[in-house]
Amino acid sequence: MMKAIPKLWWVVFSLFLIHQITEKIFDFHIAFFDSFLDPFLSIPIILGIHLTERRLIFERNINFKLPLFEVLVITIFLSLVFEFIFPKYFEGFYSDPLDFVSYGLGTLFFWFFMNKESTT
Repeated sequence: MMKAIPKLWWVVFSLFLIHQITEKIFDFHIAFFDSFLDPFLSIPIILGIHLTERRLIFERNINFKLPLFEVLVITIFLSLVFEFIFPKYFEGFYSDPLDFVSYGLGTLFFWFFMNKESTT
């Protein structure tokens, strides 16, 4: 089962957790990372979970790779939810047009480095 999860996903997820802990618990802030790291990391984390789900449940093939169209649709959907829906209905969420760049870079990161055949 662990082979179905991209190894780099664990690095990305750990970086996300470290950032959240330093930001929320230790109140340590670096403005650039506070603004753009979460949007960048969110896409590879969510797509990595989706990829693992597809590999294990639907495709039953640990070498399955998500198609580009699916990756783009999910990224666009999540970007719109994170930048328009969440800020409108939940306190603490703010819309920033530059976040779309972070989502796009996160998508490229996922596509080129995580959406690969599983290795042993």
